[in-house]
Amino acid sequence: MSRMLNLVDELLSRSRHFHKLGRRHEAFDLLIRLADLREMPIHTAEEVEVRLGESYLRQRRYKQARRHFATALTFQPDNARYHFFLAHALSHGPRPNPRRASEHYARSLELDSGKPIRLSAFGLFLVQIGRSAEGLRHLRRAAKIAPESPAVLKRVLAGLLLANRAEEARRVLLNARFCAPHDPRVLALWNDLHFQMIRKEQQTALLRPKANRLESPVLLPFDRPRNGGSSSCRTRAAVRQDGPSGTPAPRSILRVRKPGQRHAQ
Repeated sequence: MSRMLNLVDELLSRSRHFHKLGRRHEAFDLLIRLADLREMPIHTAEEVEVRLGESYLRQRRYKQARRHFATALTFQPDNARYHFFLAHALSHGPRPNPRRASEHYARSLELDSGKPIRLSAFGLFLVQIGRSAEGLRHLRRAAKIAPESPAVLKRVLAGLLLANRAEEARRVLLNARFCAPHDPRVLALWNDLHFQMIRKEQQTALLRPKANRLESPVLLPFDRPRNGGSSSCRTRAAVRQDGPSGTPAPRSILRVRKPGQRHAQ
C-alpha cells in the first residue's frame, strides 16, 4: 500500500511540475495514468479529476470535462469553482444543456457571488439564451466590480453587443481606459469595438439605398434637331466693334555683359 501511495504522489508531483513548465501534454498523460489507478487518497482523486476536467476544457472536449467535474462535485458538493466549471462545460459543445448549465451557474454565484469572471460568464450565457434583462444585470455588476479586467470586459462587451447595447459597451470601455490607460489589452478591446461599430454602420449604409431604389430606371428627355439641321438656338459669330490696333513699338535691345567685363561704378 505504501508503494502505491508513493507512486501516486510521485506521478501527481511530476504532473504539477510539467504543468508549471507549460508542458501540458506530458502533464495530461500523467493524469491519465493516475485516473486508471483505483487505490488513492480522496484528496488526490479529487485533484486528479479537477485537473483532468480543466485539461479537457482547454482542449474543448466538453463531454469529457463534464464527466470529470461531476465526479469532483461528489467530493465537494458546495465548491463554487467546480459548479462554475461544470456550468461552462454544459453550456458549450455540440450538445449543450442550457437548463443544467443555468442551475450550476446560479449555484456557483450562490456559494460565492463576488467573482466578476463568473458574473460576466453567467451574464453572457443568459443573454445568449434569450434572458437578456437578467443577463445584463450580471454583466453590469461584473463591469462595476472589475472595470479594468480584460477577461471580464471581453465577456461584458460580447453580451452588450449581443443585446444591441453598443453605446453602453463604448461607455464601459471608455471607463476601462480611464482605469487602465496603459494596458494594451484594454486598448485592443477598444480598437476592436470601434472596428465592429464602423463595420455595422457601413453595412447599414449599404442596405439603405436598396430600400429607396426605384423599381424602373428613369429616361431623361433628349431633343434631337429636326430635318437633320442644327439646333434652333444657333450661336452667332462674334464681331469685334473696336478699331484696328497699331503696330507695337520694338523692344529695347538686351545688353549682354562679357565674361571679363565688370559693372560700371
